[in-house]
Amino acid sequence: MQELLAQLQDQVDGEQYAAMVADVTQSEQQAAAAMQDPLFPNTRLQLSFGLHVLVTMGTFYALGYFGARFLTRNKTWAALCGVVGLTAGLLLETALLILRTNMPQPLEQKYKHLLEKDWQKLTAVPAAVSSGSSTDTAISSILSGAGRSGTSSNAAAAGTVRQRRIKPVAVSSAAKFS
Repeated sequence: MQELLAQLQDQVDGEQYAAMVADVTQSEQQAAAAMQDPLFPNTRLQLSFGLHVLVTMGTFYALGYFGARFLTRNKTWAALCGVVGLTAGLLLETALLILRTNMPQPLEQKYKHLLEKDWQKLTAVPAAVSSGSSTDTAISSILSGAGRSGTSSNAAAAGTVRQRRIKPVAVSSAAKFS
């Protein structure tokens, strides 16, 4: 009697557990099915792609048939060119499918960890630069450490910050080719 009671209790516990995790396991099964065929995860997409291939093949057949019929006025050559067009349509769809399946991952997904960073903190502009002061003053304040908290360079502290200007040099035509 005790064994029968233990078996029944195990059966009830198993049913309760299955009911409790049914939504979790169902979503896991759907995710696993989608991962097996990520290009065509459901029947609607599979059927629409098949119909698309058939329409493309039919269009290429008609293009080849009527093009050859217009040029040669011969039904045999028109049918042959239609079959060549049909084959060309199939090859085109195959090439497009191969390209679509080997498409690289978008950069937004590949480098998602970089896009989530707080770039405002990393690209903070010192107050002297953003206040609209002249470029020379802004550069001097950056070099002197005004944008940093309490640090200053030795050259800025001594007042020896000099601006270096580069003058354009004229190059003669003989020097260009030597």
